Amino acid sequence: MNGKYNCYLSENEKFLNRIGINVMHNSIYTDCPMHTHDFNETFIIVSGSATHVQGEWEYPLSRGDVFAIKGDEVHGFREVHSLDIINLMYDPGFFSQPYLEIRAIPGFDPLFLIEPRIRMNRDYAPALRLDDAALQYVIMMSDFILEQQRRDSEALDPVLRMNFTALVSYLATQYDVQRGKASRVSTLSRALAFMESHMDQPIRLTDIADSVFLSTRQLERLFNEYCGETPMKYLQHMRLKNALTLLVHQNLGVAAASRQSGFEDVAYFTRVFRATYGITPSAARKHILKL
Repeated sequence: MNGKYNCYLSENEKFLNRIGINVMHNSIYTDCPMHTHDFNETFIIVSGSATHVQGEWEYPLSRGDVFAIKGDEVHGFREVHSLDIINLMYDPGFFSQPYLEIRAIPGFDPLFLIEPRIRMNRDYAPALRLDDAALQYVIMMSDFILEQQRRDSEALDPVLRMNFTALVSYLATQYDVQRGKASRVSTLSRALAFMESHMDQPIRLTDIADSVFLSTRQLERLFNEYCGETPMKYLQHMRLKNALTLLVHQNLGVAAASRQSGFEDVAYFTRVFRATYGITPSAARKHILKL
C-alpha cells in the first residue's frame, strides 16, 4: 500500500486486494503524518476530536462528521484527542459495474465524488454530519461487516460487498436528506456522470452542456467555480486517471488503456500523460507496481 502510517494499520488489507473494500474501526491517540492511499476512503468520527489537514485546508473533526477522500489527495490528522474512527476503504473502481446502480442515489455523486473536489477549492464544512441515531445505525452496520471480515471466509465475500454497498447507500441518503438537492451541485453531478459514462467516446464541450441543459458559457462558469478548471481540462484529467487505473489494476497495455479512456491517438496520450505526471505510462505502471 502507498503511504502506510502507524495511526491505524490494517490487518485486513487482503480484503482490499481480494474484493476491493475494507472496513476498520479504531482508536487513534497520536497525530497522523501527511499521506496518500492507493484506495479511496470515507471516514466517520464516532468520538474524540482532531484537525483534518487536506492540502492547504484544515478542518476540525468531531462526533458524527463524515469525510470522503480521494486516494491521491494528500491528507493527515493533527491535534488528535482520543479519536474513535470508522474507515471505509474501497478501490476507486468499486462503484463501477456491477454496482453502477448506486450512482442513481441522489446523494452519492455529491458526497463521494463532488464534495472532495469542492473541498479543495473552497472553505467547506464536513460533507455530512450524522445525528446520534444515524451514527448508531452506521456503527451497527460497520460492526456487522467487521464481524464478517473476522470470519475471513471467501464464501462471505458477496455478503461483504452487499453490506458495504448498503452502508455507503445509507450515507448517501443521509447526505441527500441533510443537504437537499442543491441545484448547482446537482447539475455538476449530472455533468460529471455524463463525462464518466461517455469517457471512451469523443466528447465535445457542447455535448456536456447539452446533457445538463446549460449553455457552454454557463457550464464553464460552473466548473470554474467548483472545480477550478474548464470542463474539457477536467475531462482530460478524468481520462488520464482512468487510463492509469487500467494500466495498473487491470494490466492493460498502453494502447488499450489509452483507447478505453477516450484517447484516439496513443502518441498524443503518451505526451499528455508525461506532461501531467512527469513520466511515461509504461514507466508509471512499473513504478507503482514496485511500491
